[in-house]
Amino acid sequence: MTSTNNTFQGIYKQNDFYQFINNTLAKTVFYTKPSNASNEEGVILTSNSVIGGVRIRQMRVQKRDCSDIPESIQSTVPCYYMKYSQSIRETNPINLTNVEYSMVRSWQNDWTTWKDTSTLGTSVGISGKLTNYEGDGYTVDIPWGTSVADVQAFAYYLEKNNYISSNTRAIVISFTLYNEVGEFFIYNEMVVEVTPTGILYPSKLSVIPFRKSFHTSAAGRPNHATFDALRVICAVALNIFLLYRVVPHITRNSNQHLHCFRFALKAKLT
Repeated sequence: MTSTNNTFQGIYKQNDFYQFINNTLAKTVFYTKPSNASNEEGVILTSNSVIGGVRIRQMRVQKRDCSDIPESIQSTVPCYYMKYSQSIRETNPINLTNVEYSMVRSWQNDWTTWKDTSTLGTSVGISGKLTNYEGDGYTVDIPWGTSVADVQAFAYYLEKNNYISSNTRAIVISFTLYNEVGEFFIYNEMVVEVTPTGILYPSKLSVIPFRKSFHTSAAGRPNHATFDALRVICAVALNIFLLYRVVPHITRNSNQHLHCFRFALKAKLT
């Protein structure tokens, strides 16, 4: 890990991807000390809170018939389908290559198991620049309470266990933030597609702000539609108060002042 390019748009090699997780994603979305989170600040975490954690999902393709490749070089040439599609996607468990770089987190090896959309709780696919992808794949959820150091260790662990393989065709990083000031959510999604030649292509970056449906509300808290209705009621009540209490009082006082002025003027003239 010697690259100094830590931006999402700067990813085009495997090392760039691990550097992005290690130096950008980890330090931006996670806390150095989660137990002291209220005293830490950052570009994202100063005004936002991470909901749940960060999901990293990968799509792979199966091996194909290698009869068109000379036998002398078949063992050295990756023999996988070039373009991803649902019919040739890989779903078998991934065998770790360097188990000595193991961690102690319960979620660390979740990425080796393919999960369908019903397990992941979403059926929404993704449209990349190279092709389209379903909502399933080899998925790991990094919990919110994970420290920066543990996320960086996990990135190192992924690299040593050949996370990005010759049959990897796409990686999706997603997480949701909650902005307490504006009371809205921000869904973030980054798609890195991988060409058959091994070049990484950061093809999509989505930042989608949204609010919870007006027809539903969090437990014990009114939704935004309720707040809007209360604002209207307060505005109407204020107008009624001004119309029937304040305005007549001002008018009555004005009439009294006018009557006194006329009386004083009449007395002076006479």
